[in-house]
Amino acid sequence: MNKRIGSKQAAAKPAPKSKAEEAVYINPLTDFGFKKIFGDKKLMIAFLNDILQPEERITALSYVPTEQLGNEESERKAVYDLLCTNKKGESFLVEMQRAPQEFFVDRLLFYSSFLIRNQAVKGKKWNFNLKAVYVVSLLNFRLHIEGIGEQHIVNRVYLTEETTHARFSDKLRFILIELPKFQKQVDELETNTDFWFFCLKNLMRLQNVPAAVKGQIFRRLFERAQIKKLTSEEMKAYHQSVLEYDDIVDALDFERRRSEKRGIALGEKRGIKMGVERAYVEVAISCAALGMPLEDIASLTKFSVKQVQAILQNQD
Repeated sequence: MNKRIGSKQAAAKPAPKSKAEEAVYINPLTDFGFKKIFGDKKLMIAFLNDILQPEERITALSYVPTEQLGNEESERKAVYDLLCTNKKGESFLVEMQRAPQEFFVDRLLFYSSFLIRNQAVKGKKWNFNLKAVYVVSLLNFRLHIEGIGEQHIVNRVYLTEETTHARFSDKLRFILIELPKFQKQVDELETNTDFWFFCLKNLMRLQNVPAAVKGQIFRRLFERAQIKKLTSEEMKAYHQSVLEYDDIVDALDFERRRSEKRGIALGEKRGIKMGVERAYVEVAISCAALGMPLEDIASLTKFSVKQVQAILQNQD
């Protein structure tokens, strides 16, 4: 007969929960979270109207397929995050860009070109009266483009004349939103755009709706973003989206740390070089004080005669 070790087996410890499992609300910076929130027409309209200029605001929109094909099978496809049109037939491409790309601006131009070209009327004469195309990019990184995005979170790019800045055309507009620049805390929120940016950056870390976040549209946002209301299929898709997002974040953190190490190493090398150069400068000054010819000082310090002259002139 087998000997019984104990009357009760030791209870297994539950595995620690991941951040995603402990969260109350979805991460809107993931592919799934972004489309879950802004796939709601009322939320999309409210967001666009808070971002657009007053004369650009919309009252209704409809979503269209996010895959635009070229004329031939061999032509490259353009796939967007969310694409919608308003009653005027104007197009709004809304996307989340989580990591910088080498040709990010070219990519935006490429995508917008499909939305312009697809307006052509086939089979009959067309007067080229285009509907406006808006490209709204939410960026989870800083642009680092000279003259653009240096001061503002929301950057509006239009076609303008170089000298007078007169508007050349209103038919193509880019709205670039740099989320990392938004640093306000919950008690500092003032405008609707503040609320949007705060929610986009912090939603997945919140356990409840902050008292400062008010209004029916934001209550709707928090309601739609609740993880417990996701279906089993949605939950699978969300977890996959979180894994992909974490991979991107980890890769960016790795590159950042590596760049910092390279910068420190380069700085140390430059520091050594600067120290050696400074020592030679002091030698040159001392030798000149003893009356040594410039050519001999140059030979001793590895400076040119002109460099030695410049060093001595700076000492006067």
